[in-house]
Amino acid sequence: MTSELIIYHDLPFRYVKYEKVRARDKYLNPKCVPICRQTAAAADVFRKYEMEKAKLKRLFANLKSRILAFCEIKPPHTGDEIAKKVLGCLKEWGLENKMPCNGKFLHVRCCAHILNLIVKEGIELANSLLENIRESVRFVKASQSRKDAFAACVESSGTTGSLGLSLDLSTRWNSTYDMLARALKFRMAFASYKVCDRSYNTLPSEEEWERGQKICDFLKPFSTITTYFSGVKYPTANIYFIQVWNIELLLRKYADCDDEDLRLMARRMQIEFTKYWDDYSIVLAMGAMLDPRFKTQILKKAFDRLDPTTSEKKVKVIVQNLKDLYEEYTSKLVTGSSSSSNYSSTPDDLLNESPLDDDLNADLFELERSIHHGSDNTKTSLELYLEAEA
Repeated sequence: MTSELIIYHDLPFRYVKYEKVRARDKYLNPKCVPICRQTAAAADVFRKYEMEKAKLKRLFANLKSRILAFCEIKPPHTGDEIAKKVLGCLKEWGLENKMPCNGKFLHVRCCAHILNLIVKEGIELANSLLENIRESVRFVKASQSRKDAFAACVESSGTTGSLGLSLDLSTRWNSTYDMLARALKFRMAFASYKVCDRSYNTLPSEEEWERGQKICDFLKPFSTITTYFSGVKYPTANIYFIQVWNIELLLRKYADCDDEDLRLMARRMQIEFTKYWDDYSIVLAMGAMLDPRFKTQILKKAFDRLDPTTSEKKVKVIVQNLKDLYEEYTSKLVTGSSSSSNYSSTPDDLLNESPLDDDLNADLFELERSIHHGSDNTKTSLELYLEAEA
């Protein structure tokens, strides 16, 4: 009981040595023998931990979703180091051989991070083209007096808007887009400020402003897509395929455009795109397929736009992997449900059981199997879903 009290209330092990705690225990039971810190920590608490861990392992056998651990990963934060940490955690719980499809879909790259790497390649080529715009923003933001003088120029030029100037950072490409979008809005104000402050010598020429506008228009879709990928109030797995497809179309379009600078930027970015996204993530493409608006029809049309000769094959690969994953979950959940029914509960399990512990998914799969048994329809719910029109 003392160990549960320590765990539940996050008490220190020296709790058992508190004078009033021992006085209370002695009052309740005069024959009570006080326990030491080593007994409370090394024995009782650890024994309780092992009991709970064993119960979780039984639950993991049914492939339920659980948080295994929160742990610190020391530098370097490379993919290999992260993979080692995850594998070590899985081995600790005996789950290294229980991943769906043998862990085939375990590794999913961060879409926002990959997009950041792709766009940064293009931004490096654009830095020299934006020098005067960047220096103009830096000049105005250097002191409060310059900010006040520039604000007066903004008012006299009739420019409206609540957002002020923003200087970009080398580590965040979207800060360059924000800088351009805001600076272009104050284009007339910069011209007025040149008259007010003779020390201002980096006013961009008309050609430089036009160049900045073209680069800003080029970066805008990537900024929007980054916002989509980074959403936290809506599902994002289903938007991956369409957004990556949009990125590939944009890069193809600009890689053959008439503007030499934009063409070079797009081609440099295409190299990074091929490095990370030449083959779309199958498991995230499944997310689009499970979106009732898309299914296989939209994926087929999208792949046709990229390469009609391989579109049919690519869709078949995604569909087959989705079916494999579905069948594995079906078999394991049903098997896990039948095996768990033979498990003999301990008194502790009976005291802590919850009706929410029942595997409702397994019941649904059993219902599906009973419907199909003895009928002419041998298709699974997944197959019926995919064949229905979007």
